[in-house]
Amino acid sequence: MFKSFAIVAALVAAGFFFLATTPAQDRDADVVPAATWRHLALSSDGLDDAQIAQKINELGADGWEMFDVEGYPMANNTMKTVYYFKKPD
Repeated sequence: MFKSFAIVAALVAAGFFFLATTPAQDRDADVVPAATWRHLALSSDGLDDAQIAQKINELGADGWEMFDVEGYPMANNTMKTVYYFKKPD
């Protein structure tokens, strides 16, 4: 029984030794760094629906991805819409 315990303890210690002596770049070779993003906000101020659609399509063709749309109440019962885009840096 003690012999089995000693073998298991030796294997565990060897594993810890391997992790402690292996360079981090070798251990973490499969870790992908987090992407960085550029962000853009397009406001509906002064644009009609056709102009907004055209601008959204242009941004999409340039690799921008729309990820959120928010509506904000304005004076005189109007609404301002802001379209949020992101693109890998």
